[in-house]
Amino acid sequence: METNKHDQYKFIIENLPLNKSVRMETNMINISLSLKTFHLISQSGWRQTNMINIISLSLKTFHLISQSGWRQTNMINIISLSLKTFHLISQSGWRQTNMINIISLSLKTFHLISQSGWRQTNMINISLSLKTFHLISQSGWRQTNMINISLSLKTFHLISQSGWRQTNMINISLSLKTFHLISQSGWRQTNMINISLSLKTFHLISQSGWRQTNMINISLSLKTFHLISQSGWRQTNMINISLSLKTFHLISQSGWRQTNMINISLSLKTFNLVSQSGWRQT
Repeated sequence: METNKHDQYKFIIENLPLNKSVRMETNMINISLSLKTFHLISQSGWRQTNMINIISLSLKTFHLISQSGWRQTNMINIISLSLKTFHLISQSGWRQTNMINIISLSLKTFHLISQSGWRQTNMINISLSLKTFHLISQSGWRQTNMINISLSLKTFHLISQSGWRQTNMINISLSLKTFHLISQSGWRQTNMINISLSLKTFHLISQSGWRQTNMINISLSLKTFHLISQSGWRQTNMINISLSLKTFHLISQSGWRQTNMINISLSLKTFNLVSQSGWRQT
């Protein structure tokens, strides 16, 4: 959007600064959301155009449409923003769709659904309140890699099922006293899991042989939660989650001709999202 068009919109709280530039092929989206301010920076260099249209912004409503030329469209629609709700839909044409839907954001709840067309779907669903946290990831490498995390101050559950020559199922039930883990995997052998569990900390390392490593590191205390997953699809798919009662960070980097990094910082007041994806570089 050109700056001379800013006067067409009514910004009740603050003006929304936009920045567009071409960086040898990057699509970076940075969202900073507090109860008063919202900032978005999108930079992309796929056959050039990244058009952002902001329709309506008030204390209650906010709409954003972004279309850019990955064999057509990368549409982001932020449907409703008030002090309690926030919606975002992003669809882009990697052999079809990469849809991110943030359903509901209030001071207590946060939902994110991401579906992208690597031989179909990569769905991430996050439900975050001060007590609960859920994550579902399904991705179509010869089927599914589903991770479900339910985190409160007392309980923690993780289910991972992935279809590399079948299944790698991990089920974790963690309270202040109990811990259960089931791992079944059929990757040409090794699946090493190292667990250090106390009343405050929890660490899990899993390394298995997809042309290298699939490492998951979890550090869990009553306030913080970290997850790192790196797996060797022509490099790395790293997910880092830091969760306390106020902050939430997610970094995902995956090596499809480089990197697809998503960084989310969520507190009761701020929300940041950075997405960089390396189709035809970064």
